[in-house]
Amino acid sequence: MKLMHDLYNLKRTVWRYIGLFLVSSSFVTFIVELFWMFHSGNMIELSPLYAQIIVITEYIAIVPAIYATHKLIRMPRIRTTVIYLEFLCIERLTSILAFDILTYFVFYIFFMLIVCFQQKDDLKYIARLDNSVDWTTIAVYLIGLKLVLDEYYFATALFSELRLATFNVQSAWLDITAILTTLFFSGFFKMSVMNAKETDQKMDYMRKFQNAQEKIIQTFAEIMEAKSGETGKHVKRVAEYSYILAAKLDPDCDYLDYLRVASMMHDVGKLMIPMEILEKPGKLDDEEFRLMQTHTDYGNTLLSHSDGKIMEIARAVAYEHHEQWNGQGYPRGLRGDEISIYAQIVSVADVYDALTSERAYKKAWPPEKAKEEILKQSGMQFSPKVVDAFAKCFDEIEDVRKQYHD
Repeated sequence: MKLMHDLYNLKRTVWRYIGLFLVSSSFVTFIVELFWMFHSGNMIELSPLYAQIIVITEYIAIVPAIYATHKLIRMPRIRTTVIYLEFLCIERLTSILAFDILTYFVFYIFFMLIVCFQQKDDLKYIARLDNSVDWTTIAVYLIGLKLVLDEYYFATALFSELRLATFNVQSAWLDITAILTTLFFSGFFKMSVMNAKETDQKMDYMRKFQNAQEKIIQTFAEIMEAKSGETGKHVKRVAEYSYILAAKLDPDCDYLDYLRVASMMHDVGKLMIPMEILEKPGKLDDEEFRLMQTHTDYGNTLLSHSDGKIMEIARAVAYEHHEQWNGQGYPRGLRGDEISIYAQIVSVADVYDALTSERAYKKAWPPEKAKEEILKQSGMQFSPKVVDAFAKCFDEIEDVRKQYHD
């Protein structure tokens, strides 16, 4: 059984390499030129128009060849395109410099060794699927290089003085120009990889910075919960509700994960509020309520000197989550979209969790009653679009509430 399996794998491997040869850049180029050679009868008598037709035909032929190569080597399409075009350029440069079939193979192997040597330090990086190399730009430059080398190549067929077997200045100039053009692109490719490495290093730093911010926020949230007497799951539920609402509003937005973390800081200003006010079982009097309202100003102050996107969102949420759509909120009486979208979202999430949770001063509301209250406040306390999103994803929010039930 194992022998049959090994033979099957061997057969697949053999056919795969045969397929790669049949769609290889050298073979496809050879077939196209062979076709036009038989069609014209003599490649030496090419006209400029005929040469351009051959170039265009080659470009048309390599499209399905690249697609077939992509399927055979199972590599992302744009990366397969770059590799294929690189082989095409090596093959064309070799054709320009070679005198006969022997020198063709010598030059081809020589250039392949140069490419491998030049890229040996980058191969592991290039093989990664998550690097920042701009493959599309490289592919465009390779197409341009291939086109220039094609023009050099067909110049020998168009101008008789370049076809002399002996050394001459014109052919030497053509060869040197072709080599310099290729070296220029080689430098561009090397520079692109270096820039991509620098970008990846910066992204790695930002990820570490973001993780550090998350840990700071989680620590603040734990301290805040311990002081306010709220359960440890309150900030977790608000974070998850906010994430669900934001995803419903715009599934493609780039702040979802940031908001999930930043929303935990919505009541960070309560660290500055006296315990007797936070834990008072009854209704707050006017003076006490005025002091409670200052937690938004404290939140803004506490987070005002922190950098980073998460802290930026956290500050907006802490400062504005008690603003109301109709302008009746605090601390600044902002109205409508003057309120940060982050605060609009967290406001709904926070109030829904407050309504459905038991506090020292009240019993928990049933979810349906709390939902009715949120919907009733659309256009007054809350943003209509956020309330609409809340209605659409209410079942998801309820699943989270049950999962992180006190």
